[in-house]
Amino acid sequence: MPTDSKTSSHSEQSVSTQSKSESKSESKMTSSEKSSSETTTQSSSSHRDKSVIQNQSRDTIMPTATIDDGVTGWQPAKQTTIASIDIDKAANKSLNYTFGNSDGTLKFDQGNGGIITNNMPPRMNVFIKDNGKIVESSFKSTSGMGGSYDYSLLTTRSSTAPTIKTTSTSAQGSLTGVQYYQAKDAKGQTILKMVGQYTTIVGRVPSFTLEYLLRPSLEKPSVQQELYIYNATSAAIDGGIFFAKDTSLNGNDGVPVSAQGNNAGMYIADGKYKLFLNMGVEDGPAKFNAMNYHRNGGYNLSDYAMNDYSPANFDGAGIEVKNLKEGATVYSGSDSAYSAKWNWQTFQPDTVYHFRNDLGIATAGLVVPEAAENYKNKTTSDQKNHVQDNITIEMKAHNLGYSSEWKDINVTSKIPDELDIDPSTIKVTLNNGDQVAIDASKYNQTTRMLTVRLLKNLSENEWSSISFDAKINGKASGKTINSSMVAKTESGTGNFDTATANTKIPVEVEPVEIEKKVLNETEKETTYQKATVGHVNDVLDYQVKLTVSSNGADMSNGVLADDLAKEGLKLVPGSVKLTYSDKTVETPADVKQINLKKMTPGQNVVLTYKAKDKEGVVIGTVLKNIVLYSGEQANQGVMNGQADASVTIEKTKNSDVHFSYIDRETGQQITNEVVATGPIDAKISALKATDISDGQDPNKIRPAYIEGYTPVDFTTATDLNAAVYADIKDVDPVIEEKSVTYTFRYEKTRLAITALPSKLNFGKFDDTQSERTFYLPAQIEKPTDEKTPYGIEISDYWGIKGWTLSVAQEQQFHGSATIDSKEQAVELSGAQLQFNNATLSTNTEGNKSVSNSQDKVVTKSNFNLVPGAEPLELVEYERKGQYLNQDGDNKGGVSYDIPGYSVHKYQFGDARTADYSIGLHVPETTERYRTEYTSTLKWHLTAAP
Repeated sequence: MPTDSKTSSHSEQSVSTQSKSESKSESKMTSSEKSSSETTTQSSSSHRDKSVIQNQSRDTIMPTATIDDGVTGWQPAKQTTIASIDIDKAANKSLNYTFGNSDGTLKFDQGNGGIITNNMPPRMNVFIKDNGKIVESSFKSTSGMGGSYDYSLLTTRSSTAPTIKTTSTSAQGSLTGVQYYQAKDAKGQTILKMVGQYTTIVGRVPSFTLEYLLRPSLEKPSVQQELYIYNATSAAIDGGIFFAKDTSLNGNDGVPVSAQGNNAGMYIADGKYKLFLNMGVEDGPAKFNAMNYHRNGGYNLSDYAMNDYSPANFDGAGIEVKNLKEGATVYSGSDSAYSAKWNWQTFQPDTVYHFRNDLGIATAGLVVPEAAENYKNKTTSDQKNHVQDNITIEMKAHNLGYSSEWKDINVTSKIPDELDIDPSTIKVTLNNGDQVAIDASKYNQTTRMLTVRLLKNLSENEWSSISFDAKINGKASGKTINSSMVAKTESGTGNFDTATANTKIPVEVEPVEIEKKVLNETEKETTYQKATVGHVNDVLDYQVKLTVSSNGADMSNGVLADDLAKEGLKLVPGSVKLTYSDKTVETPADVKQINLKKMTPGQNVVLTYKAKDKEGVVIGTVLKNIVLYSGEQANQGVMNGQADASVTIEKTKNSDVHFSYIDRETGQQITNEVVATGPIDAKISALKATDISDGQDPNKIRPAYIEGYTPVDFTTATDLNAAVYADIKDVDPVIEEKSVTYTFRYEKTRLAITALPSKLNFGKFDDTQSERTFYLPAQIEKPTDEKTPYGIEISDYWGIKGWTLSVAQEQQFHGSATIDSKEQAVELSGAQLQFNNATLSTNTEGNKSVSNSQDKVVTKSNFNLVPGAEPLELVEYERKGQYLNQDGDNKGGVSYDIPGYSVHKYQFGDARTADYSIGLHVPETTERYRTEYTSTLKWHLTAAP
């Protein structure tokens, strides 16, 4: 089965071919609770830094400040220490961070007429090193960043123009006893810390112990800029923390500032680098904005931090109230800067407070994965969460990278035990706002794992989210539910391919907790659960547990009521039993109204009873049986509650499975439909020939052998035009209550070969008499597309055991040229076609490969062609799988190759090497003429006997 492809060449010239929290974490010094930061270390040291503050005027020792930042193993360091995160090790690119200058000095430009000193105050400095070049994120990153506030403390709430000199916590004169440390995180990355004593008035006794932390992210090229602040006095101090930076990116001091969607923060991009400012982080700011940098005099008199807020003071709103879309312009003027503000705070004595904002820089082509998670209570509007409240959880993925695409993203979440998820509500929201329902099977009821593959890759600045509804159950009473997510590239091969996020859902203490479960006694179930299945006349065993909260009050006049008849159930006489935690047992006659005895906090009562489905219940009905509670509690009045358990009614019976066989091209049926009938839950392979129409073998209908056709795929969808078809591998259906049709599609047997493309053109080449190899440029439609290698495609719909591919060059490259005024035949004598980097891949029209791993495949990866020679064998493919033929079958447990249903591609090179995989070598001695030279390649595809 040969096919031709032409190659040609012209002379003349050479051709080269998250969840955001507005409240700050705080803890008393006696607390052993760790910081909620995401970073921990593996160090064996348990040392904690302690700062002892002495009151010089009264000779008293202030409390010892133990700031637990979640890091151990701190070692002394220098201010000039520079740490880094590898962005692209091969390309010598890294994200760096330090408390000094980006060049490793302490040179400090104060902005007062050129005064330069060498005692730079500690500033948070994050920058890129790109092959040795410093790419800054802040103005004057090599000379002190004098125009940046960093973390600042404002004590006058109405101030409209606070200066660096009067508010910056790291400014000279305000910070004393400064020490520097370093430690390692779980990935071996360096964490940097600065500790010092701060006072709002120079010369006074320090009011606060401060800890500046530069903590590298474990997931992306960014650094957490953190402040821990400890009130070292014996009195509460009111103040407001804000953060401000005079930005500069790659030498440009006025790059426009854009918004990240979902109030995640802002970013700056200059075409080569992208600076991102993440605000929607744990303990992140409540307000943020971008503005024009401004000062009146030296840098220490910079006063831009409150500019462009509404109003322009500490309480003024920023862009967080605008809910800007991704990419919306925040500031586009000259000399850009930004600031962020946290809510006004009363700093209590002997207490630590935590503040954080993140900064990162990406280079072009880099994926920066991010995640965010939040929830919304759909039941109450009192800003509190209660047992039995319905909530919606949203898990978001975001590519904050630059000119990049985050591919093949899986989102996983283990649903907390305190939540009962409704799998039917799972949906994906795309970047454009479209919503797509997701099959409930993506949630595993046993492991409680939710696993959803995002429907599209995320390009730069794109978002996608997964949401679902859930109910808060009794296990959450008085607790904080911690829900978390992971968004990860399926292959996990990138430098940055994972993002995590979580949200915390505090739940109020329920005075009384009530829970109802059920088991099917007839089906010999042994475990009570929230839902089960039943059949007419099955005995259902219900269990109701009511507990008076240990934090509640005495319960009196309690009543439990269950109207079974309302849900089509009838009580099994004598089955009602009431068991109190004090071992008291009662046996009421009915469950319509059960009066409970007085119960004290911590006590519980368990009610059990049995019921049957009434005759006439419609198959498929869900009996959501509800038990109601009412009771009085001291100081709270009458309290009410309810709980339910569900039973889905099924009916044991035989059902059938239909097998239909159609021509994939025409859609026409090519043989009679076959019907298999048997008990529900039985496999077709377990049936007998008497269970199959026309007495056929149940193992020869899945699919059937049809002369002249090859089975290729199948579906169970009713709408064949919109159906998704699957590969055929051991199709052995389980009979379900509802009749299902398996439609198998067939292709007429054939074996085809296609050259991609049919013509190869080497373009124009230099007619200089020199030895040279001219390479065939790869196929590409537009500059942004990936290069497509040349190759040969073999479409196999034959059902054969193997085939061979060979090629021959019928003649040397030849043409005609005018020589001595006569048109004469000429050729490129000695020219030789050279093929390299050849590989064979096997697919089934976009689906995963169905090639058996034991198949014998022999290929040539490199070869040269001799014009006029015998065909050169390139590929030998021999199948080792089982084949469906007139005598074969499809017995259960056997996975067999789809006979012939494969599309193979024998291609030369990949996207990286395609430009240099096919060459035309021309010796120096070859005579060249100004003409078009052509030759023909004949490809041969031969079926194995």
